[in-house]
Amino acid sequence: MATVLLIILYTLTFIVLIDRITKHSKIRLSRKEIALAYCFKVAMGILYGFVFKKFYGGDDTWKYFNDSLSEYNELLFQTGQFFKEIIPLDSFQKFPGFADGFSHMLDMLEFNALTKSLAVFNLFSLQNYYVDVVFFNLFSFVGSYLLFKLFANTWKEKRIHIYIAAFFIPSISFWLSGIRSDAFLLLAIGLSLYYFQAWMHSRKWSHLFFFLIGLIGTLVFRLQFFLVLVPFLLAWWMVIKFSWKPWLTFTSVMIGSLLLFFGSSLSQKFNMLSFVVQRQHEFLELKANTVFPLNRLEPHFYSFVVTFPQAALNTFFRPYIWEAKGPLQLAASAEVIFFWIIMLIGLKNFRQISHNPLTWFVLFFGSCVYLLIGYTVPFPGAIVRYKVLPELLFFLLLFPMVPFKLKKITVPSFAQPPVFPASVSPAPIQIKKNKYLNRIP
Repeated sequence: MATVLLIILYTLTFIVLIDRITKHSKIRLSRKEIALAYCFKVAMGILYGFVFKKFYGGDDTWKYFNDSLSEYNELLFQTGQFFKEIIPLDSFQKFPGFADGFSHMLDMLEFNALTKSLAVFNLFSLQNYYVDVVFFNLFSFVGSYLLFKLFANTWKEKRIHIYIAAFFIPSISFWLSGIRSDAFLLLAIGLSLYYFQAWMHSRKWSHLFFFLIGLIGTLVFRLQFFLVLVPFLLAWWMVIKFSWKPWLTFTSVMIGSLLLFFGSSLSQKFNMLSFVVQRQHEFLELKANTVFPLNRLEPHFYSFVVTFPQAALNTFFRPYIWEAKGPLQLAASAEVIFFWIIMLIGLKNFRQISHNPLTWFVLFFGSCVYLLIGYTVPFPGAIVRYKVLPELLFFLLLFPMVPFKLKKITVPSFAQPPVFPASVSPAPIQIKKNKYLNRIP
């Protein structure tokens, strides 16, 4: 009973807090919209914890929580040590090679971000996992909110569609509402994209600062995403800076990036193919109940070409409905079908959005991340979780292109102003806009 009361109390508190903080923003959610979205995310986070506790032995999400209990004790009784450990500066002492030391530092930063934030939440949650979920969802909610603002500012007439895509697609909300590092990654991507667009418009130092924070967060929580993100942010910047055609600019950057990537195989010290190969081999050494077919990569061009069909099928189309095992894989299969329905309908209306650089960023970034996951991860459970963020971007882009109308429900009031006929309505003022740049509130 105490757990339920704390969940309700903190959920209501955060709804009011978010509403107060965002009330002066030009593109914002109403308090009712915030309440509906935040409650849905909390419910999904609780479901996430329950499912993995009951059917999968806890998985990493409960392991992080259990580790946070020892961090909680350290926070209370060894406070100095608690904060000293946040940034693991000893990583390069433990591993003499820079690459190994840097990789260890990123792993520890990710681990500390999870366990130490949970330790702080435990001060208020009575060390209860499900109450911690309410706190933890602040991170992913803000990330989703920033992405909602970015896309709603770009396509204002599709605001409700974007709201639904940002918060209410069940499979995406499920994976992004649990206690995992994916919540931090969503926040980092939201900060990166929203404030990158804002900085290109305003050139404000505050926007640049938050963009860099998001970029660093992406580096910490998913290095592979960071490596794909940077060149396409550069392409986006070039479109705005030089008014180049988006499709041509992004295609050129894609070709240049591929030449650089595969050309690096000629160097022994800076062979980027080896990074992907090593990552895949680490996954192949793990064990799982279900494993998709995936060739063992070698650090040369031919190996990547031969493995390409497997990488694409595993992330874009699998698991097939007839090979799904268990409720999560069945849900993942249904998600793939829904994804392609939205994708095909959205691409049918592609001309409406083809002029915008955000469109091309999502298509190129999302497709490359999908393929990178396909090349390195052979496990369907991990693939579903890793690809959920680029999948969210795909839905934010294409779901508004689905041709159905959603009307806001209004409650009649005696104080409503009279409605004038369209014939006497003033003509709208025509304002010229930059071809590629939308104003960020």
